[in-house]
Amino acid sequence: MDRLLDPLRDEDPLPPSEVDLDRAVRVGRRRVRARWVGTGALVAVVALLVPVLGLPGGSGSTVEPAATSQRAVEPADFDPMRRVVTVGDVPGVVAGSYTTARRWQRISVQRGHTGMGSVTAYAPGRPVTGSDGVVLRPETGTLTEPVDGRPAYWVGTPSGDRLAWQWTDGAWAVVHFRDHQVGDEANRDTTRRIATAVRVGDGEPVTVPFTVPRPAPYRLVGTATQLRPPGDPFVRTELLFGTEDLPDAGNYADALSVGVENGGRVVALQSEVNQTVDGHPAMVAEGKVTIFGFTAGFAVDVGGAADALAIARGVRLVPDPDDKSTWTARPLG
Repeated sequence: MDRLLDPLRDEDPLPPSEVDLDRAVRVGRRRVRARWVGTGALVAVVALLVPVLGLPGGSGSTVEPAATSQRAVEPADFDPMRRVVTVGDVPGVVAGSYTTARRWQRISVQRGHTGMGSVTAYAPGRPVTGSDGVVLRPETGTLTEPVDGRPAYWVGTPSGDRLAWQWTDGAWAVVHFRDHQVGDEANRDTTRRIATAVRVGDGEPVTVPFTVPRPAPYRLVGTATQLRPPGDPFVRTELLFGTEDLPDAGNYADALSVGVENGGRVVALQSEVNQTVDGHPAMVAEGKVTIFGFTAGFAVDVGGAADALAIARGVRLVPDPDDKSTWTARPLG
């Protein structure tokens, strides 16, 4: 069975995506940092379509207490340099991005231009949290048919139902999908079909087309990769650094981001060049630097640090960043 994440491994293109789900989520209630996510109007629309997780029993919730109890387990975090979640083939649904962190991993999914959602797996012993820090208790939801042989719960929130189950003892997986052009039952059906296609395993290494010295005093806390739409050799991949782990699923607005990108947005942004850095045109602002003119149309983008310029100057692309087989799983110099 073909998997939704095949584009992360080869060059087969995905259908075009006009919505950057992870970026829309993480700007919800956090400090907004200037990033390459399009206009404010687009962000506002996406924020309405993909609200963050709410507490069960809140406004619009259909949660009923379940009679089961959950056994606490010791935390066993993920390696942020491995992707452990896969989603099998679900007709019409494609992956848009993959974000790793120590406490959670997330795949954004979409169907056409109106249906969007996410698959989030939490590390054993870690709570289910939304991008706003709200803790969700899936076991208090409404018991429904099992997923992968395990008890599953519908958890109602103002933004729609979530389907949650433990992918292993003490570790939750949560799927959310919503298409505003169809009704609740149709959205639930798609949510369940996505959930039954989810698998969490040993995974595979995250690779990126660049290296960078680890910026002190930070440590690597996650990665983010967006996928290529057809007709545009688009790549955006980031390493995320912080002094603490990313606790809230889907939110890395406060992380130091070191990434590279190519494609149409890079061309458009070059109109904002205001400096030259090491012979390259650059856009330099407080806490954010974008340096253009690298191999295959790539730009280096660093944001979230006072010394962003020094960090950006230390980024080195692999010789052929357009060839994913040359990407490295050991990006820290």
